[in-house]
Amino acid sequence: RVMIPIGSQPAVLGSALAEHLAGLPDGETVELADCAVAANYPFLDPGFPGLSKVVHEHWGGPVVRRQMRAAEHDYLPIPFSLRFKAFDEASREERERRRATVAMVQVGLPDERGFVSFGPNAWNQLRFVEEADIAIAELNEYIVPAFGAAHVVHMSKFAALVVVSSPRK
Repeated sequence: RVMIPIGSQPAVLGSALAEHLAGLPDGETVELADCAVAANYPFLDPGFPGLSKVVHEHWGGPVVRRQMRAAEHDYLPIPFSLRFKAFDEASREERERRRATVAMVQVGLPDERGFVSFGPNAWNQLRFVEEADIAIAELNEYIVPAFGAAHVVHMSKFAALVVVSSPRK
């Protein structure tokens, strides 16, 4: 499962994901989960190769409303306050956790100690980065730093970082 959390629209990583999905061997598929996706990624088109399922958690934005109305994508109405409850309760089954294999986010440039910021739209991005098997990020100079424990993470948490210079859209 690949997750794009709310407040993150990694355009370059999204394009790389679309290319990867299109090149998967027959029979191999990926589940995509997102929350309030705002970028019009090509893999959001119904029938895109390599996708087994698209799940919009909590809220599906205007970009995907058509697909949700047509039941081409799934919708999981889960409040932010409950998103990681299954992680916090050891008695929960693994399938209830909806663990992300890969979390894709955008962050600002690192400070002198190697910390990057999710910017003012942190929401629950840090938790996705912490819980995913692999976290990858776009380093974007246009992400304005925000401070506080929920807004920053050390670069070492990421398996890969891609430098981009693009205003958020």
